[in-house]
Amino acid sequence: MRLCNRVHGMLAEKATIAKGRFAPLPEDLEDATAAELPNGVMGAAMGLKFKADIQPGEVVLINGATGFIGRIAVQIAKLYGASAILLYYNVDQDDY
Repeated sequence: MRLCNRVHGMLAEKATIAKGRFAPLPEDLEDATAAELPNGVMGAAMGLKFKADIQPGEVVLINGATGFIGRIAVQIAKLYGASAILLYYNVDQDDY
């Protein structure tokens, strides 16, 4: 089982993680994506909750909703009870 957690001292060869402070990773998730996941979650959460202070029932426009942080932002908006309008660019159709 592969595990994920945000660890201080990222250049260290070894780190100690408290029990219950990690999450199992899906087998099909690449290591690079797993390593970036905590940063994406923090970026989306900081923007939506701490900067915009979204509230239940509000509507949030998420530009780039199919990108890495955009997909996380959609889930965080739902977590806080907000609705999301998704804006994304479809390369195949060359249209928004």
